[in-house]
Amino acid sequence: MKNEAVKSEAGFLSANIIISIVVLYLVSVTMIYLVTKSFNLVIMQTLWYIVGSVGIAIIRLFDTKLIEKYAIWLYFGGILSLVAVLLFGSNINGAQRWLKFGPVSLQTSEFMKIFLCVVFGTCHRKASSDKTTCQ
Repeated sequence: MKNEAVKSEAGFLSANIIISIVVLYLVSVTMIYLVTKSFNLVIMQTLWYIVGSVGIAIIRLFDTKLIEKYAIWLYFGGILSLVAVLLFGSNINGAQRWLKFGPVSLQTSEFMKIFLCVVFGTCHRKASSDKTTCQ
């Protein structure tokens, strides 16, 4: 009985999140078109929303226990990548935020945002299930 209520609540939350994302998408592409009068930018924004949606769908397939197991290692790897930018980073457009590997440039701070979300999510889950602080 309790499990069904949890599933129902999770479905409700998922529907709310999806509706919110669609509304944000519609507002953003409308604003882009009104400001720029360029349909090309609307198409590009739509493509990036599709890429993001596919990324979310793929991430949902991962085992959350596995992600939680490696969360702290992802976090420390992200810290190391930020230090590497300070030591070995390339200056592009006046900002030293990029690591160059041949023809590929990476902005490691973008990965760190994802890693922080994973670590904070792991801490929140542990704190809410164990009734302790995240350590």
